[in-house]
Amino acid sequence: MKRLFERIDPRWYVVANHVTLVLTGILFFGLQRDWLQVAFCVVAGCGTELVAAKLFRKHPDFKAGDRLLSASVACWGALVLIRSSDWWFYGAVVSAGLLSKYLLVNEKGRHFFNPLDFAIVFSLAFAPDHLFVRTDQFSSDEGTFFTLLPVVLAFGLLAAIRANRWRESLGYYAIVFGIGLPIGRLLGIKALWIIAPELNTSTVIFALLMITDPRTSPAAPRSQWAFAAAVTLLHLVLRYQQVPYSPFVALFGVTGLWSVVGPLFERRAVASAASA
Repeated sequence: MKRLFERIDPRWYVVANHVTLVLTGILFFGLQRDWLQVAFCVVAGCGTELVAAKLFRKHPDFKAGDRLLSASVACWGALVLIRSSDWWFYGAVVSAGLLSKYLLVNEKGRHFFNPLDFAIVFSLAFAPDHLFVRTDQFSSDEGTFFTLLPVVLAFGLLAAIRANRWRESLGYYAIVFGIGLPIGRLLGIKALWIIAPELNTSTVIFALLMITDPRTSPAAPRSQWAFAAAVTLLHLVLRYQQVPYSPFVALFGVTGLWSVVGPLFERRAVASAASA
């Protein structure tokens, strides 16, 4: 069983989570996505990934299946986390997010931003009139919340543990409850207002399946704690200022900064461990 778990690419857990939420939401919970939006998003996103991978030659060992799996994470994730009534919207913003992997890279060819996170911030910046800013659509009633949240927790924990990024998820909630909650109470904010949004479906997806992206988050354990703390603290500040999609905006800012300072931080951590 352990060997089987270690052989499964963590992206499969992410895709399984997103596909389950979208299909269950459409069929049983009135999720406002039509099949044209779903089809165009998947076709446009997968097509963009395949063309960009061939054009930019970022992956010497190009495998179509691997590229399609990578694109599927962003495609189905956008259908879960973003809400729009335009048929073209999902395909357009997902394509922009996937292109960012090939256009915004460091000297080693590693992309700066999580493609799904880039798609969300891109839509906020350039297509706000086509976007509903209410981020969570799966916690609107108790039936939806208690049916779908266990799905997110199951797949999310599997993905975070398999990718060895569980410290970032744990660090996120440790900061929320250990710093955000007491400071918020000192400022006169009700505890429920602080806690409830952190336990809705979209935020749990963020904490377990996005901040933990191995390609855009650090590998070293100490760096993972620092990365999670930076994202969470910035998110709490932005949320207090009522910035929509605040955790996703925070992740965008920190991953951009981390692409510059992260390698320096990790080299120092490795050197410190070696000298000890």
